[in-house]
Amino acid sequence: MRYSLSKTLYRSPIGAVYFFAVPIAVFHLVDSLMSYIFPIIVEESVFSNFTLGLIMGFSSLVGLFCDISFPQLIRNLTWKSKLIFGILISFLFPLLTALGRYYSLGESSILPVLLFLAASASWGVYFELVSFSKREFIVKEDKVHQYSKDWGIMYMVSEFAIIFGPIIGGLLIKLSIFQSALITVLIQIIGLSLAVAVIATLDKNEGLKIKSREKYYFNLSSELKYWLHFLRKLNTLIVASITLVFVESAFWTIGGLLGLELFGENSYIDWIVILVYSVPIILGGIIVSKLGIKTGKKRLYLTSMLLGGIFLASLLFTKDKYSVLLVVFLSSLSLSFAWPLSEAVFSDLLERLNGSKQHLIGLNLSTGSLAYILGPIIVGFLSDKVGYLSTLGIVGIIVCTVAFILMFVTPNKLQLPQKNIELLENNSSK
Repeated sequence: MRYSLSKTLYRSPIGAVYFFAVPIAVFHLVDSLMSYIFPIIVEESVFSNFTLGLIMGFSSLVGLFCDISFPQLIRNLTWKSKLIFGILISFLFPLLTALGRYYSLGESSILPVLLFLAASASWGVYFELVSFSKREFIVKEDKVHQYSKDWGIMYMVSEFAIIFGPIIGGLLIKLSIFQSALITVLIQIIGLSLAVAVIATLDKNEGLKIKSREKYYFNLSSELKYWLHFLRKLNTLIVASITLVFVESAFWTIGGLLGLELFGENSYIDWIVILVYSVPIILGGIIVSKLGIKTGKKRLYLTSMLLGGIFLASLLFTKDKYSVLLVVFLSSLSLSFAWPLSEAVFSDLLERLNGSKQHLIGLNLSTGSLAYILGPIIVGFLSDKVGYLSTLGIVGIIVCTVAFILMFVTPNKLQLPQKNIELLENNSSK
């Protein structure tokens, strides 16, 4: 009975997305929990927002290397293998963070930084593995190409889990570092178990097998050639994606610290800024999934960014803590349409490609990695100089400017360099 129900659910495109989103939701719950805890622990251990930015940016530097190398090194792995390996590697993040905090209480000043860098590196690797898995799943398993609905659902379910991360993190931060690490690992075990169960249920004689026995090796020059061909046609979309993720990186870098500043270290609602930022993304996901937008996605995407940037820029003139929360909510609500629509645009492009899907996924994910490399460093530097609120206001001005320019220069129809990509594919297979 259970197997029959699962197969019926799988055959429905939207049902399959919900099914896949269950372990993904747990994954994002833990990731958001650690995203909240990690900068607070690091800042308390190294006493510098700039050093904090460098350590957090390192995860994205590692992530960028993964974006460049994974399309060649792990192209034979299925989305199922990437999901499992990503979750397994994620266990290192809370464990290394706990060790870093423990040794920071002693006399050593180098060892804690090295452990935090190792934790940050594991963050970059596991997040990219799961991100590759999600994008491959959407394009491969949705046979009717309802990508706006798919990503609307994915963001709705994931963000619903993400909003509980800062709440749980705010409670765990009050415990000892090893107690909080143990609870985090237990949640991760639940997520891993759910992922295995979903894979076993959706298995269509594929499982964790590799796609082929052909061996692939990493060639930086070859991968950059793919990216350059894509960039010539998709440069405006890439700039928009980097800018959008830059906003997210700003909130996840200093949002928890801003909550502490607004409501005090003894408050149990210091996670409120992250919560208010995350909740509207659920609403945007619901609306996009219901509308099933098929045309005009890029224009709506950029309009959403422009409005969100305007609201965010107004934080330069907002001082009352409750007014700050309202502005953050309105900004995130405006931006909430951009997230699923951005992914839907990339999924449309992926559907038009053949063997080069992995390379475009890597380029897509590299926008997030670049934003998380530059974002924490820029935000950490600015917050040391002008404070957390003014920093978010400056981020808003940047978003407004970029979105406004892109609205005039982005083409209505994005063309792919199909012939050049096919030539590269043929050369690489020789």
